[in-house]
Amino acid sequence: AQGDRDASKQYALQAAAQSREGLSLARGLASLLVRASETQEGIDVLETVRQSPPEDIELVDELLLHRDLGYYNRLLNNLDASVEHYREVMSALAQQDSPLTEQDRDEILQDAGKTYEEMGKVFLEAKLADLAVAAFDEAGKFNEARPGIHSFNLATVYKETGRPEEGLQEL
Repeated sequence: AQGDRDASKQYALQAAAQSREGLSLARGLASLLVRASETQEGIDVLETVRQSPPEDIELVDELLLHRDLGYYNRLLNNLDASVEHYREVMSALAQQDSPLTEQDRDEILQDAGKTYEEMGKVFLEAKLADLAVAAFDEAGKFNEARPGIHSFNLATVYKETGRPEEGLQEL
């Protein structure tokens, strides 16, 4: 509010390094930076936190960082970085014996259909068909009111992977 970004950044990073409660401050600062069209600076904040996490960090906290970094990197067209972070999120959510609670999953996914669809689009752009289909399938579970979107996304995956007949069938 006072325009002292450097002090705010330093304070947020210090709080995030001290305990997991400070992570939300760093994530909030990164979000504000992205909204101010300073996306790379927001990414830098979250990467700094990832490199020096607090001792009490939990899996849900790590996945929130990965989710945010996946999204912010996509905004800058950093496809490889976005894929790397989204792959971490997808992998953790898909584990059968995951220690994540339903509350953790809800926090990570927020609008689950939209989040999975976002990941699917990134995987599709990276030509990772299996991951794209898995993400779009998960999105379809949450977008039941709009089944056409799920079919369209799958048809796009099939088209992009040289399987146009399956794409037509899906449509």
